[in-house]
Amino acid sequence: GVGGCDALASEVSNKRAVPRKISLGHRPAEITGGPDGLMRALTWFMWQFGISSLSIGPEFKLTSSDICHLAEAISYINGLNHRGEIGGGLFLEALDVSEPLKSLDSGSIEALIPSIPSIKELSISIEDLSPEAAVCFKECGSLERLCLNKEGCPQSSKTVEALITNLSSVKELEIKVKCLTSSAAKVFGKCSNLERLVLGGEEQNSEFVKALATPSSLRELKMNAERLSAEAASVLNGWEMLEKLYLG
Repeated sequence: GVGGCDALASEVSNKRAVPRKISLGHRPAEITGGPDGLMRALTWFMWQFGISSLSIGPEFKLTSSDICHLAEAISYINGLNHRGEIGGGLFLEALDVSEPLKSLDSGSIEALIPSIPSIKELSISIEDLSPEAAVCFKECGSLERLCLNKEGCPQSSKTVEALITNLSSVKELEIKVKCLTSSAAKVFGKCSNLERLVLGGEEQNSEFVKALATPSSLRELKMNAERLSAEAASVLNGWEMLEKLYLG
């Protein structure tokens, strides 16, 4: 565990290359020692070459344990940096694990998010994000783009309320949702920097549309809402700041 990381830390150089992006596909068969060892190797590789963007493909068969081990490995490296034992930390700016992976749970998200406070773009799919886990997104003060469950399970109103309340910096939000309540509709106004909002999943009703709080920064809105009342339609017409509106 830690001893292996210490040994590896002593072998790497403090000089790193220009940040770049890598994509991780098939789990390498030659890596032994379990998924925790693989994630340690991955994070040290990323640190050594200054990689700030990571995309993990579906062939990797990512699990909740993998996510937790990834978070632990990132935190370990940044701990070494904080103590001055290495030159610079590992600061992820973009992470894509967006393929539908039912094995991911709220616990893995609660472990991951606090370890990547520098993240700017995050695409992730999780079977069921709890409201309690959604609160952890407050740690991501630099997050500008979030894509949540584009192809996975829709999120509930309670989860959406907890999530949106903690996304003050987000400019683009794409999330698959259930039919949301008026209470959930009102919290979108707290995203003062939001420019693009995509609500996939179930169809939204007229009550949601009438209650939807749209920040003045919003320029594009897309959602499933075909059967609206005349009153709800008039609300849409009042959103003059919108440049693009897609319903259906």
